[in-house]
Amino acid sequence: MAESERTEHDLIILSDLHLSAGYNRRTGTYDRNEDFFYDAAFSRFIDVLLQRAHSEGRAWQLVILGDLADFLQVELPERRAGLTSAPTSVAKLEVIARGHPDFFRALARFVAAGFPVAIVIGNHDIELIWPEVQARFRALLAEHGAVAVEQRVTFHPWIFYRPGLVYAEHGQQYDGINSFATLLQPQLPYRPEVIELPFGSFFVLYLFNYIERLDPFADNVKPVTRYLIWALRTRPIKVLATFGYHLRFFSRVLRKTSPLTRAQQQARRERYRREVLRPAAATIGLPPDVLEAIDRLAAVPALSSRWRQIVALWFDPLLAGGPLALVLWSLYQAVRRLRAPRRSWLALIGALAGLLWRERRLMRPATDPGGYLHRAARAIDELLTAHGLAVPAYVFGHTHTAERAPLRSQDEMPRYFNTGTWTPIVPQTFDLLGTRERFTFVQITRDPHSGAVLPELLVWNDAAGRIEPLPLL
Repeated sequence: MAESERTEHDLIILSDLHLSAGYNRRTGTYDRNEDFFYDAAFSRFIDVLLQRAHSEGRAWQLVILGDLADFLQVELPERRAGLTSAPTSVAKLEVIARGHPDFFRALARFVAAGFPVAIVIGNHDIELIWPEVQARFRALLAEHGAVAVEQRVTFHPWIFYRPGLVYAEHGQQYDGINSFATLLQPQLPYRPEVIELPFGSFFVLYLFNYIERLDPFADNVKPVTRYLIWALRTRPIKVLATFGYHLRFFSRVLRKTSPLTRAQQQARRERYRREVLRPAAATIGLPPDVLEAIDRLAAVPALSSRWRQIVALWFDPLLAGGPLALVLWSLYQAVRRLRAPRRSWLALIGALAGLLWRERRLMRPATDPGGYLHRAARAIDELLTAHGLAVPAYVFGHTHTAERAPLRSQDEMPRYFNTGTWTPIVPQTFDLLGTRERFTFVQITRDPHSGAVLPELLVWNDAAGRIEPLPLL
């Protein structure tokens, strides 16, 4: 049977590769903004998938679940009008392809073997929304030997849904720092030739692209809003060296607040749902009412108001570091006064309680339910179940943390998965089984006898050349 005639595919889902300018053969160095150094590992992973397809009779589909590339971390030699315009984004894609030839060759081999690739768009590669960028991406694969790229390489701006099998999306829509007000039509309403970037993108553009000249892995601290607290604790001298960048970031990003009033923003959203979202339902494969209900679960973008920006910039990071600062201050007051007043001891007890709460949150195992994406997956499962559209696996990316957890307390299925990342990780807590990088992914197959769906969270062990279960505690 020809591959184009197959309707059932086993799925390999991975995300958050963050390719940027890559390796410069002339200088023998990587770009300072680069996060993906594993082109050879990815190539070997693809070869193993092709071997398994032959030996096990599998028909794979590769799903890259957002943030394949990081366009904002690609700097062009000349300044161009429209940072996120289609012509500028095509030029950046050329830079990415030159810096990652082995990656594009591997992807082309996969497509040339007859297997489709679905690319879900994330917040760091939203520029893939432009048809011109999609066409150039397909052409790059064709230049490396891929065939039938128009049919086999598809782009999905939001949801990848297969009935009875999987619901998948990148996940930025449930994170107010990175959500888009009108994801399927993300252009600025008053400048449709450029994209309306979320708050988190300006961290990359105005802060990390400069800081990474001194600290190349600054944007590998997740979430990005905690970088300053993390850096103050681990690299205080570098924070002082980059203090000017922080001030410039704060001053510039506060000018990015939406000029629309709350009523105007709401009217824009309702018009988007009516004119763009509902007509897209047939392409996605979900009823319009269900798609609109999922859209209403999205977090309000931080740039929608000055207050939300202040909360994202100051309140959330201070919530992480505040209890520790209060503990230290209370201890200082208690030691300074041997007979400290009652309010000092009450402050100390309250601060210790806050610190304990924070530490318990950071120590949550990756197999326990929690976090905004798990809550979103549970809400989406309830919506799909109510309409007879439920699936056994709900897969997200975005947070860079590989996770697996049941969505219902008494049932093994359905499960929530997070694919993790193929970039270096700066952990928040000590992880005995963790390393600087783990090539994690989700595999979804069917039992050959019962036909039951078998979703698994796996890891590519590049040193051993094999796929293994990901150990989670």
